[in-house]
Amino acid sequence: MPRLSVYLLGDFQVHLDGQNITRKFRTNKERALFAYLVIESDHPHSREFLSELFWARQDESLSRANLRQALLGIRKALNDSKDDPIFSSPSEETIQINPQASIWVDAVAFSSRLQTTQDHHHLSLSQCVSCIQRLSEAVDLYRQEFLAGLYLEESKEFHDWQVVNREHFLRLLLVALDSLAEFFQNAGN
Repeated sequence: MPRLSVYLLGDFQVHLDGQNITRKFRTNKERALFAYLVIESDHPHSREFLSELFWARQDESLSRANLRQALLGIRKALNDSKDDPIFSSPSEETIQINPQASIWVDAVAFSSRLQTTQDHHHLSLSQCVSCIQRLSEAVDLYRQEFLAGLYLEESKEFHDWQVVNREHFLRLLLVALDSLAEFFQNAGN
């Protein structure tokens, strides 16, 4: 079982060892920053870029200080330790989610199930029972739009990223629902 479960399809939620710790994130900036780093975990991000993404309207030293404080707040919320760190810093100027950390993310699981059905060799998706099962599991993961209720008024760049992801996950959901509808229609159900 993953140590950390992150829910981004709907309201932002984080569970640590089965306990809901969402309220330990002090601000929407901390929630947004953590969500961004989780979704974009495949590569390191420069601290300069993250500062600009979330605090573009502030001078550089203040935005860097705010980033440090937000990262500290996230680490505190996650009970981050040196033995099992959530973050890794490939260099002094970059940060990313530790690739070795035990993290389950609903949006990643959703996309993975859908990708598995696309990669599976079958004559027709609407006739492949195992793929239909995966599509049903994916649809069950989609509670609401990506990061519903999370809005950062002063960060247009983050908002743009959020909207692109909302549209991406919604398109994937509609394709899955279409395939499920076809399957159930063919089955007379």
